[in-house]
Amino acid sequence: MQLNVTTDYAIRTVMHLASRPGSYVSGKAICADTNIPSNYIHHIAHKLISGGILGSVKGQRGGYYLEKTPDQITLLDIVSIMEGPIRLERRDDETADDNAAALGKYYQKIQQDICESFRGVTIAQIMADIA
Repeated sequence: MQLNVTTDYAIRTVMHLASRPGSYVSGKAICADTNIPSNYIHHIAHKLISGGILGSVKGQRGGYYLEKTPDQITLLDIVSIMEGPIRLERRDDETADDNAAALGKYYQKIQQDICESFRGVTIAQIMADIA
């Protein structure tokens, strides 16, 4: 399993906004401060806005801001918005046999562990490690 680069950029965007509580930050400023390529920021922001993580204000003094506090945003929230549900197990009945069924139980447990690990890390915790 490998996260898409846009997911990494989304996490970095949220962290950047978390470091500026109560501020509106333009997409251009986010890109300049985080080295995220400018062609990604609007797509990322749109998905995070749809997912309830970010808000936006239009206009010359507008920009993006966090809709939730950093302690309310988990890595699972961002990964799920950007990647969709975490799925390790294939659901293909044509190739299923006893071995596949046994393996599926292990995949399911690993999938649950991964989700719990992502759920257990908040943006606030990451920001505290940086400070």
